[in-house]
Amino acid sequence: MFSNPIFRPELFAKGDFYITKAGDTWNSIANDFYDNPSLWWAICSANGIEDPTEDPEPGQMLFIPDIADVLEVIEQ
Repeated sequence: MFSNPIFRPELFAKGDFYITKAGDTWNSIANDFYDNPSLWWAICSANGIEDPTEDPEPGQMLFIPDIADVLEVIEQ
């Protein structure tokens, strides 16, 4: 099982919710919200996703952290 070393939901105070659609990937969701597909890890971390090698299931509700919080994590 994949262990997520950056799972720190306490760092993500603000954000939006998103319900996944068929064909969504972690990269595509990050690209839609952040214009940067490489920030997929922030979405996985905020949602306690332990195995990001699997695409999200359609209909899954995700918390999308505010980009300012994501950038704060990056700076730490």
